[in-house]
Amino acid sequence: MRQVVRELVRRNPFALALAAFAALLQPAPARAQSAEQLDWCAPIAVRPDQRFYTFAAPCTPWWPDDEIARRADFVLDGFQRPSNSSVVPDGSTCFGPHTMENSKAYHDRLRALAASYGRSLVFVYQARFDVVTRHLVGTPGFDADFLVDAQRTWRESSDFFQRDASPSCACGCEWSDASGASTLNEPPGQRLRDLVDAAGGPGTFETKVAYGTNPATGGSLAGAPRLFFGVAALADQRDADYRAWRIAHMRDALDAGGFDGIELNNKFSQYLADASPAWWDSDAVPDVDAYLRSNDTLWSSPAKRYGYPEYVQGWAAFADDLVAAGIPYEVNLSPFVWRAGGVYDDASTPDVDEAAVIRAVARRARWVLLQRSAQFSEAEFAAMIADVESEGHATVVPYDGGCGYGSPPGRPPVPLVAGFSFAPDAAVTATFGATSLSVSVAGAAAGAWEADLWCHCPSPPCGAPDASTTGETGATWQPPLSVCDAAYLGAPIGTRRPRVEVRRAGHTAASARAVQICAPACANARDDDRDGDVDAPADPGCASSDDLDETDPTLRCDDGIDNDRDRKTDRPSDPQCTSAEVAEGAGNGCGLGGELALALVLLRARTRRR
Repeated sequence: MRQVVRELVRRNPFALALAAFAALLQPAPARAQSAEQLDWCAPIAVRPDQRFYTFAAPCTPWWPDDEIARRADFVLDGFQRPSNSSVVPDGSTCFGPHTMENSKAYHDRLRALAASYGRSLVFVYQARFDVVTRHLVGTPGFDADFLVDAQRTWRESSDFFQRDASPSCACGCEWSDASGASTLNEPPGQRLRDLVDAAGGPGTFETKVAYGTNPATGGSLAGAPRLFFGVAALADQRDADYRAWRIAHMRDALDAGGFDGIELNNKFSQYLADASPAWWDSDAVPDVDAYLRSNDTLWSSPAKRYGYPEYVQGWAAFADDLVAAGIPYEVNLSPFVWRAGGVYDDASTPDVDEAAVIRAVARRARWVLLQRSAQFSEAEFAAMIADVESEGHATVVPYDGGCGYGSPPGRPPVPLVAGFSFAPDAAVTATFGATSLSVSVAGAAAGAWEADLWCHCPSPPCGAPDASTTGETGATWQPPLSVCDAAYLGAPIGTRRPRVEVRRAGHTAASARAVQICAPACANARDDDRDGDVDAPADPGCASSDDLDETDPTLRCDDGIDNDRDRKTDRPSDPQCTSAEVAEGAGNGCGLGGELALALVLLRARTRRR
């Protein structure tokens, strides 16, 4: 019966409905029937070992062991450091560093607890085959040729942060090759750049596409977005040697981490033809403000000769290799993969139906998480399930992505402060300047207000405030710089996070974003424009130590602009710039001499031909 149904579906797409009916006549794989719901309105717990209450009880798990044991069918876990990595562990939860050994202990504990309730759990390792982290780069067998080449230079990419002038970078933004909030948090030689260059030669990292850049506050909008860093590089999944290397790691993960299978993760949304460009400084993300609003990780550059068709080809090849290796895998898919003529079939490859390739991968999976959508009827959804389970391998687990990562019953999620606002008729604004902070309270309601300032408080509770004040409607408060002492001013970039809380008429508002109080660019002990000169009076672009910008628009070789469009900007990048003091319009300003020399050569060659 199944063979007949498959042939009908192959010849006639409209036979899919018949397939759904026929599947009802066949014994289907057992599907999770838990009446309880955890994340995504489904019996699924996503990364429970990394989700905790972070305020009143900082080490209380979001999903306690007992709730997972009684209510979950699937636990999606991962991002552990490989056991054979030479990179030291970084980051940890209340359970300790993210290592395979700690994961196995956690899984064994949950399995035993679930067994006491007469239940069993499936543990799926959330692998990311499209990226390579520094922990993976630090394992034997890595080859820099595994990585995708970038279309543009590294300077063009990193300048997205260095030269950004959006409000988020009022105090300046920087890029770091270290994967953390401080450039000092990794031993020498263990940055992603160091490890890639060690494998491929000096400068290799700069030719590849970096992935996973986050602000120093761990991706949150609640902190000072001052320092940005990368956590991975983009990999070419079509490379058979790369797939073999990663699958060897998966074998280790299944045993050492106590996993039942792995997730064949997909990032189709970043590659689809109609998707927004997924790299820094693209039309969709022109500045750091837009990057933070996107709340996503982006590439450093467009990938060279690697788009959606190539990505799907490599993703499907991984599925083939996993099947050959006997490793069960799970995929998480949108129902739009089953919509005829949809975006999942790339129009540039008429001989290949990428959507059909994705569906074939789903049928060979062990588990398929299929997201519900209001645009599909229950009958259509049932037909998709029948199609996936038609070959007898996969079990479909429906879920509702709109539910998000739910909160445990009886415990509301930690509230997110949306801004300075007092219901119903008052508002507060905060302005952070170079040497002071002003708080203004406005609104129809009169009455006294009070405010507290913490010089360094990423999140409450903050302890005793460093300064407090009171005022009336419309008043301002400007604490002197001495409130935040020398230790605060000398702290590493990314750690200086003042926070303000204002109370009035029984209402409280806290600053939605902890912003850095920063020194002017010409007095911050940094080479902001990367011309080799630091601050006033050494940098010719600085009018004084109060100058907010180390560039000077009247100096063509120090104005921050690629005037001759040779993809080299100012000193020392542009070899035509012999001095920053070259005035605008002068004959040897920023590449003009080189352009003139080239014109003379061409003119001389043309005269000879004549």
